[in-house]
Amino acid sequence: MFYLHVEIINYKQLKIIIPDKIEPLEKKIGQIISASGGEPHPSVQGLFSFHSTFRETSLALISAAFQIYKNLAALADKLYGFSLILSDSNWSDEEVESRIRNYIYRIPLQDSIWLLEDRKRNLETHIVTESARGLTKIVEQKEELPGTVERMRHFCRRDAHIDSIVETVEELGNPLGERALVYLNGNRFNGVDYNLDAVLEKLCPEDNVPLIFLNNCSSENPLDPFVWSINKEIEDKVSPYLDNGELDLWRSLSSAMDLFRNSWNAEQCSDFIEKDFFTLYSLYLKAYIKIRKDNNLLPLIICKNVDKWKSDSLKLLVDLFQTLISREGLIPLCTGDDIDWSDRMKQGKVKTIHFKPYSVEELRKRIANAFPDLTIEERELYSLYKNSDALAIPMFHSLLSRLESGRFFENHHSLKGVLEGFDELTLTLLYLIQIAGGLIRKEDYSDFFESRGYSESRISERFEHLYLFSLIEGSQYPRPVFKDLNSHVESALPVQKKDLVNSFTNYLFSLWEKGTHINIENLFRVMISYGQVGKSLQIYQVILDRFLNNKQFKLADHYLSMIFFDLKKLSVGEKDALKNIIFAGRMRSALLKEDYREVQNIISESEIIKVHKKSTYSSHTSLQHSLYMNSMGDYSRGLNLAKEALFEFQQSGDNAGEAKANIELATALLGQGKIRTSQDYFEISRRASFQSKDLLCQIRSSFFKSLSDFIFGNIPMALRGVNDILPVAERAGRREWQLMLIHLKGRILFDLGRYRDCEDIYKEAYEMAVYYGMDRAASLLRRWNARSLIYNERYRDGIDILKEMEYTDESLFFLAEAAYFGRREDKALEYLNNAGMKYRRIDFIPSETPLWKDGFSSVEGYSLSRDSESDVLMNQIQAFRYYLTGLNGDLNNAMAGFSELTGRYSNQGANHYYHKYFFLYSDILPDSVSDEENRLKILSNSVKLLQSRAGRFDDQKMKHSFLNYNVWNKRITEESVKRNFI
Repeated sequence: MFYLHVEIINYKQLKIIIPDKIEPLEKKIGQIISASGGEPHPSVQGLFSFHSTFRETSLALISAAFQIYKNLAALADKLYGFSLILSDSNWSDEEVESRIRNYIYRIPLQDSIWLLEDRKRNLETHIVTESARGLTKIVEQKEELPGTVERMRHFCRRDAHIDSIVETVEELGNPLGERALVYLNGNRFNGVDYNLDAVLEKLCPEDNVPLIFLNNCSSENPLDPFVWSINKEIEDKVSPYLDNGELDLWRSLSSAMDLFRNSWNAEQCSDFIEKDFFTLYSLYLKAYIKIRKDNNLLPLIICKNVDKWKSDSLKLLVDLFQTLISREGLIPLCTGDDIDWSDRMKQGKVKTIHFKPYSVEELRKRIANAFPDLTIEERELYSLYKNSDALAIPMFHSLLSRLESGRFFENHHSLKGVLEGFDELTLTLLYLIQIAGGLIRKEDYSDFFESRGYSESRISERFEHLYLFSLIEGSQYPRPVFKDLNSHVESALPVQKKDLVNSFTNYLFSLWEKGTHINIENLFRVMISYGQVGKSLQIYQVILDRFLNNKQFKLADHYLSMIFFDLKKLSVGEKDALKNIIFAGRMRSALLKEDYREVQNIISESEIIKVHKKSTYSSHTSLQHSLYMNSMGDYSRGLNLAKEALFEFQQSGDNAGEAKANIELATALLGQGKIRTSQDYFEISRRASFQSKDLLCQIRSSFFKSLSDFIFGNIPMALRGVNDILPVAERAGRREWQLMLIHLKGRILFDLGRYRDCEDIYKEAYEMAVYYGMDRAASLLRRWNARSLIYNERYRDGIDILKEMEYTDESLFFLAEAAYFGRREDKALEYLNNAGMKYRRIDFIPSETPLWKDGFSSVEGYSLSRDSESDVLMNQIQAFRYYLTGLNGDLNNAMAGFSELTGRYSNQGANHYYHKYFFLYSDILPDSVSDEENRLKILSNSVKLLQSRAGRFDDQKMKHSFLNYNVWNKRITEESVKRNFI
């Protein structure tokens, strides 16, 4: 610790006598001390402490002392005398005051600067002293030797390289010039980053638009370098720089930007996360380029250490650049070591500037310029060159080490001597940065140390020195430059490291729990590395959920297959918890992929299922097992497992888990035909999911609630529910659920007879499905778009679409409808006879992903299609076939078919098209007196079913639409009026 004491005789009296002189003096002294990195001692008047003992600090201290001396000397005629005392000591706070006071009484002369103690001889190097009655008087400051910043500049700066890079970039900035990527090729420890900073100082000295920096991230997610590069200041300025089409796209997707930005916090993002993100990011970069050009700034983007990037990230970077370089004039400035761009940049040029190691002769010259106060023997020079692999930064650290400690360190331990010159606080900060590895911001470190009694200014000073010595990088999220430094730091740290690490890792975890932007994958590695098993398991579960939520199966499977935990060190409970997490993760991954064979293999292999005992995370196992049973149609077991999961989630206070378990419970009830009860549980889930802010669960529970409302018959409520949740699905980027919600809305509008609206939404939905490459969804939506055209009396357009597609039972049914409306009953019957004659059974209905089989099964299938004879599409086909058969004159077969179909009604209360089947049956019956009673009875059943369904509406306008605009319902209504039924 350095101390500077300013003693002014009769100070208190002077404050009263000449306040106009003393108050400005106090203010000036405070400014000098603050600018020099010192701070007032909390209890001793006139005492200032400088907490670090770097050579830089000693220079600042001496400079501050002489500045204060000049200010005091200028008032000497107003003062009774003054003294300044400097010290480098390791006193406790209690000792400081008494030692200073004792020394003051011994000072023989006033108006002087004195040296009390110079423990490490840091001060004596920079001052001229003389003895006065056994005390050390400071006479003058020596000619200033270079500080670390200046030494670094002399040693690492390559002016020729800097000029060449600047010239190259400026040429590329010429609108009529060529386009290229600029590559600074060299080992990062050879001063590449240092010289890049110097380049940017020349190219962008006073930019009012922040540069975009992309850095390597150690997480597995290939999007992370891009996500972390998003600057909110630029993002807020994007809109005015996009054309109309781009602006619409930006507005439709930008609401998801916060989800991308927070994706490492396990928020659900787009199920097409890469496509959506890079659509947004491309627009973001295009606007960034225009913003910089509008401000007469070069459109630079900085990509550091690309040789360390994950291959997937680097591929994405190249794909992005190839378009933006040629079309928009982007100038990427990349650093890395021996990247072969020829295999990657198929289009566009690469201009390379090589950073080669110094020659021995150049090293000799640089040492002379940067370290004039060091004498290096030739043998030491060659040893330094060899042991540092001729890399500039390690050689610089070795020379600093020699300067600080008086000796070199062998091989790659050159920093050991530098660390010996650090105080405890600096070492502690460096140690924690090594642990966190770029996880948290500078202000987060300040908050942590503030809770331990250190001021922000002291931490800020330590940061400055760590940057100064090139030990850390990253202005916002500090990260270590040297990955293997902690063993040296640990050996130098005198504190109890176990308590420090526990406290710090708990702090990191608390930041994540509060929602601070922390890369969750890196946090997971920290927790595992430092023995936080319980927290590691919790984060592991969240990481798997995140990747599976976003359908990033490659990343999820990586985490499921890797061995992260040392099983020998886990307790029995921790092992069970880990097994549950892995089992549930594997199950969910296979279910989302719809790989049911793999699910069965997982279940047969799993001891978790065979010996199901309650333990931590067993709720997740129960939930996935329930989901599987529901998908298989075993609703009884699915219901019981959902209840188990729900109880366990309630016990642990997991609100999001409760919401998911309630979905499965309600799904099982829906599958059992208990529609009213399922509606209640879907609503419970929906409310819980909004409370827990689980977006995917909000979407799923809302979809199923609206679906059950639709099946039950409350169509207005179903439509309101869909309209409420659709914007959430769009903002969250859940494209598949968004499309399924649109389909459910289309089905609702179809029943309301709003065919023009159906035509529009199905067309847009189809285009979206094509854009995202969802082939199954696109086919279904295209068929229903064609059906909308047919019911909107655009028969030819609808038929043309259906004939372009592969024929399915559903498309043949729709073609038959078109032919019937076009008064070609024979052709309609031909289409239907080509459709399937047998009822189909759906073996698997996914819960977490929509079902894209046909437009009926994707809705009613959750409640009806497990009993094969309740297949809605096939019932529609059979009913229409019987109807056309009857119209064609084959009444016996038609009536037999209708009799069998309508006879099943008592068991099909949830199949809401029986009113149509009864009507079609009544419509083919002969108009004879003998058949009139039967005909009226069948028509009466049709009217009753229609009125019963309409009676569940809570919106009269929609009820009117349902009864009068729906083609078939209108015919039933007209016939019932004609027959005086209503």
